[in-house]
Amino acid sequence: MLLKGTEQVLLDQIDRTISMYQWTVGIFISIILAAVGFFSYIQWKMKKDQEQKIKKEILTDVSNDITKVLEPLISNSLEQTTIIGYPNYKQNIETLKSFLELDSKYAFSENLRKQLLSWKYKISKDFKLRFERALDLTIYDTEASQRLDTLFATSIDVKRLPELEKISRIISPVAEKRKTSGIGNYEDVNEMLQDYKMFYDKFKDL
Repeated sequence: MLLKGTEQVLLDQIDRTISMYQWTVGIFISIILAAVGFFSYIQWKMKKDQEQKIKKEILTDVSNDITKVLEPLISNSLEQTTIIGYPNYKQNIETLKSFLELDSKYAFSENLRKQLLSWKYKISKDFKLRFERALDLTIYDTEASQRLDTLFATSIDVKRLPELEKISRIISPVAEKRKTSGIGNYEDVNEMLQDYKMFYDKFKDL
């Protein structure tokens, strides 16, 4: 009976040892799996970050290459239009809008950006020429023509667009006078004033 009792104690001890071993092995395996999972995540994260970095570098290089190609083309286009361009303010406004959109996307150089911003004054002169032609100011009303010249010159000198109200005060009475006398105008002055208002509101603070 004593032997059997001793054998039972031994068997119980062996069983507990095996259970402890299995439990220890289970924890060890869990730790290994957790470590493998953690390092796999770190590797994946590093790979994604590296991919994003490479993608960003490629996009930056492509953007720089595009900018190098676009800048001289845009600069030459602005210069040629200024020299030989017909004063078509609507077309020139759309051109300026397009170039500014490209600037926001590709970040042009400071020199070209200044050239773009100064082009709004060229467009304001387009308006002035069209107002003069519509009313034949240089012949029909030289005083109004001189006042318009002074308004645009003084405004542009201080880097400001002439205000719509001041332009209207000069040309609207002339347009009405021509209409009353039956001479008529070469273009719709009211429509041109509305166009100038949209232009002024969009670009005055640019």
